[in-house]
Amino acid sequence: MRHLCLALALVTLSTPSLSRPALVPVATAAASLDWMIGEWAGEGTSFGRPSHVSLSVRPILGGKAVTLDYAVSVNSEGEKPAILFTSHGFYRVSDDKRWDGRWIDNFGNLHDLSGRVDATSLIVVWGNPGTEIGRTLYALEDGAMVVMDQALRGTGAMEVFAISRLSKK
Repeated sequence: MRHLCLALALVTLSTPSLSRPALVPVATAAASLDWMIGEWAGEGTSFGRPSHVSLSVRPILGGKAVTLDYAVSVNSEGEKPAILFTSHGFYRVSDDKRWDGRWIDNFGNLHDLSGRVDATSLIVVWGNPGTEIGRTLYALEDGAMVVMDQALRGTGAMEVFAISRLSKK
């Protein structure tokens, strides 16, 4: 978790203004998302409650793009109903070595994505001022994938609304 906090601090300091998701160039050549490929599952906290999370990452188009299918299941708790969040993301590396794409989910969101990749992490800025702006970190840590989602709140601060630790199946 210490590495994750350090990575998040560095992301916070190095992320461009969140008034709109800027396309984040990778310093030299685009790093691969090969480390993410596969089926992942685990537990976490989403929307303030314990959750079960699954993530499927697959290469498509001859390896020039990847798709992410992400699902979060939260049980009902007292008066709070159960939540099932499902989504599909598409990422591609562009000619100028940045990762970009689109995201759609069953909550009705359609987000533009802009990401930066290194050997063991993907940092994505998503959304737009007309909907919601956020950031997701996918990072390998001790053989597991940590996924942390944040959204920009009215205070101007990024707030974590989901974090999970996934193991490769």
